[in-house]
Amino acid sequence: MSNVLPQNYVSNSSFNSYSYSNNNLSLLQLEFTQDELETYTTSRKVGLSKATTPWINKAAAIFWNSTHGAINKSTLEILHKFVVTKYQCEYARGKVLNFAKAFLKYLTKIHLDTRYQAFEIFLQKPKALKERKNITARIITKEDIVDIIVQISKAELEGLISHHKAQQFTAFVLFGAYTGQRTIATMMKLAVGQFRDALQLDKPVLHVKSSQDKIKMSHYVPLHPQLVEVIHPLLNGRDDNKHRLNTIAFITG
Repeated sequence: MSNVLPQNYVSNSSFNSYSYSNNNLSLLQLEFTQDELETYTTSRKVGLSKATTPWINKAAAIFWNSTHGAINKSTLEILHKFVVTKYQCEYARGKVLNFAKAFLKYLTKIHLDTRYQAFEIFLQKPKALKERKNITARIITKEDIVDIIVQISKAELEGLISHHKAQQFTAFVLFGAYTGQRTIATMMKLAVGQFRDALQLDKPVLHVKSSQDKIKMSHYVPLHPQLVEVIHPLLNGRDDNKHRLNTIAFITG
């Protein structure tokens, strides 16, 4: 088996202070042979691709050169330190440490001694730091909403849009701001009848059908009192099946 670490990386004399019968993992030492490691390594490579087997051989060599047949707290900490220092890639670390843990499990079975597998505690992968995601540039603030409403009112005063359109655009913007519903997938599919049913309740709640949701999930949307005020006038004289928030002109400009 090829060497990855110097042959004298772990001195066998350092094992003398370990007890062979103590059940405290910090003091316990168990043993295995190189033949056992080679037998396990050979079995692991059966059916694997040529691209995978080098990692198996490498992991086995690292395990042997770190332990030299002695499994104890010190040798496994040496193995762990070597792996996390040599490999910065989580994938590479996982390959070696998972091999080591699997070999301990193998030794547990062939020796009928569960203490081998208990040493896994010294082979845990370091916790990876979660990458902090930046806030999306698409976030909309309260100031943005206020500015849009002001612009709608200004357009009405300048005669660029009718009073009815101004009401419709305002309702569209406020509904999206208060509820967070998706514009195309949900808001433009909502019918007058759904709003009418919602406003008849003591506490207005809109039922969004599964066919009106991007992930096909039916759900309920509470309506803020300010929404009720701007939506109510738009329902007068309208058929229940009409799409009241279908404001294509507002979206496309």
